[in-house]
Amino acid sequence: MQLFLMILLAAFIGWIIWSISRPRYQFVVKVRDGVPDVLRGSVSRAFVQEIAEVSTRHGVRDCVVRGIAKGERIGLSFSETVPAACQQQLRNLWILSS
Repeated sequence: MQLFLMILLAAFIGWIIWSISRPRYQFVVKVRDGVPDVLRGSVSRAFVQEIAEVSTRHGVRDCVVRGIAKGERIGLSFSETVPAACQQQLRNLWILSS
């Protein structure tokens, strides 16, 4: 019984650490076959359209763009399928739309 409680306590502590350390996504946009879909949070339609256009221009048909809270700002995170030039272009557009 005591071993079970110790395992349960360790699992609970692990869950707390995982919950605190995971990124806080403000929004998640997934592009499938060039069509963007907002999976979580809210982001302007104009920026969602920019994601679709920029990713298409760079030949990216499937990707994920996430908005991560960094203090008072929101930074962008990208799936590995998004080339660096496309990421930078989307970051520039994000700053202009904010």
